[in-house]
Amino acid sequence: MKSRQVQFWCVMGAAVVLASCGGGSGAPADGGRHDASGSFQCGSDAGGEATLSQVAVDHGVGIEQYARAMSIARCNYWSRCFGLAPYVANECVDALVALGTWNYLTCTGNATESTCRGLNVFYSSTALLQAVSAGTVWYDSQRSGQCVAALLAEGCGDYQLIEDIPACTGVFTCATDAGSGGAADGGADAGATCAGLLLNVTPLRTCSTAADCVGAASPQGPYCVAGFCAASQCELSSRYCTAYAQVGQPCLNNASNVVDYDVETPTETCAPGLACSGAVDGGVGTCVTPQDVGGSCTRTSDCDPGLACACGICQIPPTAGPCADGLCKIGVAYCDFASNVCKPVHPLGDSCPGVFNSCGPGLMCDVSTCQPPS
Repeated sequence: MKSRQVQFWCVMGAAVVLASCGGGSGAPADGGRHDASGSFQCGSDAGGEATLSQVAVDHGVGIEQYARAMSIARCNYWSRCFGLAPYVANECVDALVALGTWNYLTCTGNATESTCRGLNVFYSSTALLQAVSAGTVWYDSQRSGQCVAALLAEGCGDYQLIEDIPACTGVFTCATDAGSGGAADGGADAGATCAGLLLNVTPLRTCSTAADCVGAASPQGPYCVAGFCAASQCELSSRYCTAYAQVGQPCLNNASNVVDYDVETPTETCAPGLACSGAVDGGVGTCVTPQDVGGSCTRTSDCDPGLACACGICQIPPTAGPCADGLCKIGVAYCDFASNVCKPVHPLGDSCPGVFNSCGPGLMCDVSTCQPPS
């Protein structure tokens, strides 16, 4: 079932062709200007950051709001746990609701040397919501509100939001005895029956202390990690068990950028919430606490993902004019490395150049055309 998929990229070198991201919330803040040389220059106002999208859950979540509520929970997790700039998280919400997919990529550097990091996300609940409309599946709006509330408060125990939790069981149930299951997001490839649409999984056991995990069967104990019973003290399962590097320690990656966990060594990855600053083109960096808009910086990797370090300050990248450290505002513009100028992203079906982030919300430049990723 392809209902929830997350792929992480960490690529270096301008020859790599990947593209696109989410689109369109948060006030533009160019924070700079250019001179005769075409270089980005300091502006008088770095601009303010957007506010994360919110959802009301006290009275439940209506079925018409389910896709957006879950998108907010998922995208806000990356902002909360990995420092993703709020304006980018909001674009993630919009893209997931509209397309069921979102692409995020930030690149810093120039035409000859650049470092790009990002992720490709697929979340589809279309088939499941259609089944609710058809009466095949029942939806509990009050239980859904409890589920979303729990997800919005979830700790940072994994590289993506963990949705198989007790609070999310019973959101969707079968309307007949044809099948059974708990909380689910049905994929486009799910079966036609209710049992085929619902994910029949055992929820991860939640905890406040290790005492709550006593007697929990592996891999759900005996440790309490980020609110979940886990098999090891460092992560939720042996696959993701990494002794993360802390502030000031050497690194090669952020926790949210790991591509292949089998080849990562313990000291290569910064702990969730930290950023690996200065790791360019294979070089070793240092784990730092990333800065929000207005924070001081020496390089873009010192800032929250989606922000640029310009004039020693973390800023929302420009939407026009010279790129800021090879970066333009995600989902609005992309950096043409050849001219070092921000150009508007291309819409669905439009022709696109083979450069990073050249397409609009949730799209990728596929064979020179902006399309949803397959």
